[in-house]
Amino acid sequence: MSQRMFRTAVPLVIILFAALSPAVRAHHSNANYDAKVEKSMKGTVVDYDWGNPHVLVIWDVKDPGGKTIRWTGDLASVESEQADGLTRHTLKPGDEVIMTVHPAKDGTPYANIIQIRRGDGTMILAVRSQGPKPAKQ
Repeated sequence: MSQRMFRTAVPLVIILFAALSPAVRAHHSNANYDAKVEKSMKGTVVDYDWGNPHVLVIWDVKDPGGKTIRWTGDLASVESEQADGLTRHTLKPGDEVIMTVHPAKDGTPYANIIQIRRGDGTMILAVRSQGPKPAKQ
């Protein structure tokens, strides 16, 4: 490639990347979650990953047979969660929680979190739901 072409191409690539970057960063799909199903479960926090692009909560739940199932729940970005009143110190391992989620469509223990309560029922986070009221599970 000639030096003249290189000097023209590099700024164009930088401009294109800068223009597309916010749109790409802003796109986070919830298509893998079943928004028609709302599942509540009581469990114990294992990890609370306060980072971007999403805040993650990992918690253990006992199934009816006594087997421990490890769930991972997705929240929005750190900035969004701060606006909702959460901080990096809101949850810690060992906290008892009641999670209300839209579970993964494929049946794996992965979910989009729509509500978090402490074990005593105190509300920590209630995400505003959009669309039709989901069926309780």
